[in-house]
Amino acid sequence: MTRSPLPGWKYPTRNEYDPQQFFAHSFGIFAGDPAPVVHVVLRLNKKWSTYALTHRWHTTQRITVRPAEVMVELDVRVCPELEAWILGFGEDAEVIEPAGLRDTIASRVRRASARYAS
Repeated sequence: MTRSPLPGWKYPTRNEYDPQQFFAHSFGIFAGDPAPVVHVVLRLNKKWSTYALTHRWHTTQRITVRPAEVMVELDVRVCPELEAWILGFGEDAEVIEPAGLRDTIASRVRRASARYAS
C-alpha cells in the first residue's frame, strides 16, 4: 500500500483526474485554461524541415514539407508558451491560422521591432 504524501489526502482516481486528458490540448506547462482549442497553422522557412520532422512539440502536430516551406499544424489552446515558441523561430515563421493568433504575433513582432528602430 502506498502512503499518502499528506495525511488524509488520497490520489484521485483516473475518472477524477487523468493527466493525459488534462494536458491533451495544452502546449507546454499551461494547462487547465478554459480557452477553446484552435487549429494552428504555422509556416516555417524550408531550412527548418529536418528540425520539424525530428521534433515532437505536441501529440496533434502534423508536418508537411513543401518545396519552399514547412507547414506545422497543431490543435491546441493558445497560451503564452505557444506564442513564445512561435516567436522563437523569428523571421522564419508566419502564423497562417487562426487570425487572432496571427494578429497577436504580428503585434508582438512590431513592438519588438520598434525597440531596434532607432
